[in-house]
Amino acid sequence: MKKAVLILTVAIILVMSVGCVPKIKIPDFAGKEAETVKAAIEEKELIAKLEYEFSNEYRKGLVTRTSPAADAVVEKEAEITIYVSKGPSVTIPDLAGVDETSAVASVSGKKLLPIVEYEYSDDYQKGNVIRTKPAAGSVVEEDTRVTIYVSKGPSIIVATDGTVGWYSVDSKKEDDWDLNYIKIEKEYLYIYCAITPGVSFKIRNFSNVQTSSYSDSIPANLVTYFAQTQLDDNTEVKSGETFYFSFKIPMNRLNSERPTHIETKTKITYKGKTDTLYAEFDIVW
Repeated sequence: MKKAVLILTVAIILVMSVGCVPKIKIPDFAGKEAETVKAAIEEKELIAKLEYEFSNEYRKGLVTRTSPAADAVVEKEAEITIYVSKGPSVTIPDLAGVDETSAVASVSGKKLLPIVEYEYSDDYQKGNVIRTKPAAGSVVEEDTRVTIYVSKGPSIIVATDGTVGWYSVDSKKEDDWDLNYIKIEKEYLYIYCAITPGVSFKIRNFSNVQTSSYSDSIPANLVTYFAQTQLDDNTEVKSGETFYFSFKIPMNRLNSERPTHIETKTKITYKGKTDTLYAEFDIVW
């Protein structure tokens, strides 16, 4: 009998010990500043953990709810998750194919921050949106930066036809020119041609260019036909031998996106004196 009484007494002491553990009731923190709520929870010797979620009810930075929820009773050192509002959710619209002005207005209208960047595209015409980052359909918060990628047009545009005219270096010995290929690649206009001169001369590595609607001279480089590396200064062009090269003209200096007439004046050395190699190109796009 004494042994049984001892067991019963131990059981009663354990129950009483558990009953003495302090209990804390979670207040309703919804709508209050997150940092204030965090400090209040930690003051009660609880562990505060912040999580963020979208909310149409509470502005950014305010508490939306807690877990455990308001009015729940917990023990000291319990973990309390505080859910903080990121503000309303915003879905990135699909702007592919939309013109730049309309796309910027659409993004701004959703309280997002548009940033415009440009890149080449074979699929979207110049001035229209290719894509966005974050991508269409992404859910973000207000004031998120959204990069709008706008098409600069194709990276390579090839002329459909063209002709070349020229003045021979020496009027007594005719030169022969061939126009092989014309393209716009990214920032430059390339005119691929070949000359079989009637006389030998040395060609300089730069040229001056004019267009039909722009009288000012534009500097252009002469580059090798295949490797597209700049010609060495005073490269020798021999009589009767075909010499292949290209004019490389910066597009940002031309006043036309599709120039139709180009005149070139290239410095050469002929018979020890500085002279000019003239050629003009009519281009069909």
